[in-house]
Amino acid sequence: MASAHITVSNTQAGVDPETPPPLRLTPAANPSYGQLYLMLDLDREGPGTVQVFDPQGRRVADLIKTSMGPGSHPLHWRGLDHSGRPTPSGVYLIRAEAAGRVLTARVVMVH
Repeated sequence: MASAHITVSNTQAGVDPETPPPLRLTPAANPSYGQLYLMLDLDREGPGTVQVFDPQGRRVADLIKTSMGPGSHPLHWRGLDHSGRPTPSGVYLIRAEAAGRVLTARVVMVH
């Protein structure tokens, strides 16, 4: 009688667990209260920027502008504009550009 040891894990078949996730921008909470935590996931290295815009398209804040490697990058916005003043409650667009790709997330900030 033959036997085999089988291990079952919580992964998808054919997916390498070491492969970085694709470009993704995920708010930790939406709506956010007073400040915003985000996760930027990159699957390849390259220059990147993350900026905050109001609904009229005006740039409110720059969160990051640097070269980033693949993987997950935590980001934090304290809800302040370029001058350090609190922004009003409302809808904001978070625009991430990395490795030649662009993606936008819509968030609601409540102060």
